[in-house]
Amino acid sequence: MDSPESTSPCIPKFQPLNKKFEESHNRMNEAWTVEDSQLLLKLALDYKLDWKKVGRKFKNLGKNVTPAFLRCKYKQIKPQYAAKNETLNELHDSKLADLIGKYGEDWESISVEMGHMDPIKLRNRFFSQIKRKICPNK
Repeated sequence: MDSPESTSPCIPKFQPLNKKFEESHNRMNEAWTVEDSQLLLKLALDYKLDWKKVGRKFKNLGKNVTPAFLRCKYKQIKPQYAAKNETLNELHDSKLADLIGKYGEDWESISVEMGHMDPIKLRNRFFSQIKRKICPNK
């Protein structure tokens, strides 16, 4: 486990690895169950993503997990989160241009059609990339 690629996807590649942190993170990951995932989704909604409060609830249940681990795990199991953080590319641009023709600048509707991508990210992509190609004078 010398390289960051062999660790959890939650540990940034640029972060120097602390062996003790890495081992505890892997231990928490191994003991994680489907029921824990379901509880995490429920508690995250109940406590509005306040990971310290969610962590206390897990601690009361006998799970010794950190708020950082819970946030990371939430990002892994929440499907909309993955779609929202998807990087936009040229393929998305053509679909986005078509949907703007259909919905205008109703970014929420476009977001649903694009697989629940972040509406602000879609709007910014339109104004920074697509509109420049369509109207280079402005």
